[in-house]
Amino acid sequence: YRPYYFLGFNNFYFERKPGIAAQYLRKAALIPGVPDYLKGLAGRFSVYGNQTVLGISFLADLIENTSDNQVKQYLGKRLKVLKIIYFLEQKVKEYLTKYKIMPTKIDDLVQAGIIDRVPEDPYGGNFFIMKNGKVYTSSNLVEKTNDKNKSNMSR
Repeated sequence: YRPYYFLGFNNFYFERKPGIAAQYLRKAALIPGVPDYLKGLAGRFSVYGNQTVLGISFLADLIENTSDNQVKQYLGKRLKVLKIIYFLEQKVKEYLTKYKIMPTKIDDLVQAGIIDRVPEDPYGGNFFIMKNGKVYTSSNLVEKTNDKNKSNMSR
């Protein structure tokens, strides 16, 4: 898995090509014996590369094909956040279509009646709208913990 991992790393950090990085990380995540955190990282990089729907599909498939309950729980949380991000991005587009301006914050969607409430980030962050209309979270899709004994799957 390491060549794909390093190709993904290089494309993300040095080439500034998150979409290509996500493709390599998804390939790496499918190789037997890969560390579990890399599977979640592949989903996270899918968001960075504007491939959220592909990331959702990828994570759902990984969850369906694993018998490890801890991995299912870890990937399930990541999948939940990707689905929320996708949902909110669709609502941002709806707002833009309706009002002909980009909402500046998630609360704008609530105030306009497009969503009932701001969804909760399972990682403890807050969702926000970037200038390009994409939605992300202040948690960076990473578990907030100070416990050094916890699993390292939070990446």
